Amino acid sequence: MLEISGLAAGYDGRAVISDVSLTVGAGEIVALIGANGAGKSTLARTVSGLLPALAGRITFQGQDITQANPAARVRAGLIHVPEGRQVFAGLTVAENIELGGYTLGAGETSFEQVRAVAARFEALANRMGAYAGNLSGGQQQMLAIARGLMARPRLLILDEPSLGLAPSLVAEIFRLVGQLRDQGIAILLSEQNARMSLRIADHGVVIENGRVVLSGAAQAVLDAPDIAARYLGLDGGAAVGGMGGSFRARFADELRRTARGD
Repeated sequence: MLEISGLAAGYDGRAVISDVSLTVGAGEIVALIGANGAGKSTLARTVSGLLPALAGRITFQGQDITQANPAARVRAGLIHVPEGRQVFAGLTVAENIELGGYTLGAGETSFEQVRAVAARFEALANRMGAYAGNLSGGQQQMLAIARGLMARPRLLILDEPSLGLAPSLVAEIFRLVGQLRDQGIAILLSEQNARMSLRIADHGVVIENGRVVLSGAAQAVLDAPDIAARYLGLDGGAAVGGMGGSFRARFADELRRTARGD
């Protein structure tokens, strides 16, 4: 569904990501993991058209969209839920959701359709008239996702959806992501929470310093002996205090236990 090949992008002509290639198939979750500043958000913004590509190619549903503007990508079904929620604080829940359907045809953003989207979220269904600025952080994240769903995505880019949320809300967000995949929506999930991301993902991609350093089936990424070094940005076995090998092993074991639900 989404194919990224040799992608480079950044700011003011300076590349933040380089030679990034990955694929997201129909109805699957690809977890993009890496430390803060690794380039995950830059990649998400480039795929959605908010940043121009400096090199490489982005193909969505067989069409080259590398030069397409963001609105065209939304109309094609590629929807980006950005980091930081970015809801419209002065608008109601219903109004925020309705704005997500701005590219739909006339009559396709009725209140009944807005309510149908909100009904997916218990935290929103009874707060349609509440101002978004008065919602909790978790409710605002749900609202941001609901706004994205209003556009009827074929592929949803979720950029750090669990950032700043309490553990119980993080678990709820990840349950929702799994449900959306089960409903046939492909998801590119950009997250620092490696354990929970790989637990629900079909494939994992580790990005470090703007480059893909490890990719494969989620379980294979979990089983990689050097995943801790890759994820934490350490170099091979030269971790702090000479503990690199044992630390990586403990970290990988923890990830595997989480993936099995132990």
